[in-house]
Amino acid sequence: VDTCPWGPYATTTARARREASSSRKNRPLHWRWNGTVARRDKPSILKRAGVLLGRALLPVLGFLLGDLSPRAARFWSRFIWVVTWPFLFRSRRIVKANLEIAFPGKSPEERRRIARAAFIHLFGLGLDWLHFLKYPNDSQARIRNSEEFRKLHTEPNPESKYPSIIYCTPHLGNWELEAHISFLTGRPGSVVAAVFNVDWFNELAERLRTSDSDTQVIPAHGAARGVLRALVSGRNVGLLIDQNIPPRKGGGFEDFFGLPATTSRMPAMIARRLKIPIHIVACVKDEGDGLFTMVDEPLPGNAWEFASDEELTAEIMAAYERLISRYPEQYLWQYTRWRYIPEGVSPETAAKYPFYAKRKRKPKEERDDNGLPQQS
Repeated sequence: VDTCPWGPYATTTARARREASSSRKNRPLHWRWNGTVARRDKPSILKRAGVLLGRALLPVLGFLLGDLSPRAARFWSRFIWVVTWPFLFRSRRIVKANLEIAFPGKSPEERRRIARAAFIHLFGLGLDWLHFLKYPNDSQARIRNSEEFRKLHTEPNPESKYPSIIYCTPHLGNWELEAHISFLTGRPGSVVAAVFNVDWFNELAERLRTSDSDTQVIPAHGAARGVLRALVSGRNVGLLIDQNIPPRKGGGFEDFFGLPATTSRMPAMIARRLKIPIHIVACVKDEGDGLFTMVDEPLPGNAWEFASDEELTAEIMAAYERLISRYPEQYLWQYTRWRYIPEGVSPETAAKYPFYAKRKRKPKEERDDNGLPQQS
């Protein structure tokens, strides 16, 4: 698995990242990625001040808010929402536009209720993360260990080539707790995670994701090679694919609540070729006792039985829609999910996209020395 021959996954930035960050004292506060090369980017004074302020405030916030009871956490989540509401104008516009796309049949009052609950849930996740950063080993105790879930995900599929499983989860509930899927299944696991621009925040996030020793973090840049290694070695892999992955990076447009959105096709490509099962899961929160439950949304068949990667990815997104429709208050509606408008769509379809959407830029036309377009 040292090489991946499947189109956009043939190159990786993981090696560049390892070489660039091999020496701790030489690691800068920020990295700027340019293709497959990570180069040094000197941060501005404001960015450095923000990093220092965040590094100083986060331990204080963790000390003050890391021991909240579920009832107190709900109170502080609502309080933060009330205080920050006037300053979240753009985020509220994004949530409103996304909900109009996803739930056109719901009344405006119902969509406003979902939007308010989504913000409160997001602030509650922030408080949960402070708690888990203070008590990293407590994350497993907050997940209900369903025996049905364990039985379903520990018995190997006899038709599968490898004992590994690919877990695809939307940004629903507490997606960071997906890193503890190995605790629920009893098999070592790996998760694909983004690399932040601040080193100390990366260290905190990795401590949160790897509080159980069986979990490994695969950097999102050039993740295909790391995912292949993990699957072939028998490790389960968790992925978040409801993100804006452009086609040049291996993504494609798939229907999401009736409107095409860019989505990663990497799990479909790998699962069909290696005959590895895909499970759609989410870690949803019970606001009553503050515990989390792993829920599963089955696919209509084995991953390798689908005719194409596009068909399998479409089924994954359909399963995402069913999960999100069951728990709409816990989805990340603040994300600009429909950011790109595909080329060639009709004006009627383009008009359905939200205000933040933009068309993919066409490549610049090549011109000769006289400034005239070159003819092929």
